[in-house]
Amino acid sequence: MAMAERGHEAQLMREQAILQNTLSVDIIGRFFSLLFALAGLGLAAYALHLNYPKVAFAIVTVLLGGAVYTIATGKESRAKKTTHDAPENPTS
Repeated sequence: MAMAERGHEAQLMREQAILQNTLSVDIIGRFFSLLFALAGLGLAAYALHLNYPKVAFAIVTVLLGGAVYTIATGKESRAKKTTHDAPENPTS
């Protein structure tokens, strides 16, 4: 019985490590998404400054389209997946 409990504890620790790694990767991904969105908005503002309103509108449209797609498909967070979705033994 003690062996089964240790095995179960080890499995829980592995799942917790996987989830923690996924969460940190998710945070980094969100940071870069925000960074690129801000860069795009800055580029749109610069296009407006140079009196290119159609270019600025196109940039903002692409940024909004990407945001709507991300929200609609739910691909913004890989951490929503549970560790049970992963195979037991990925090497085999």
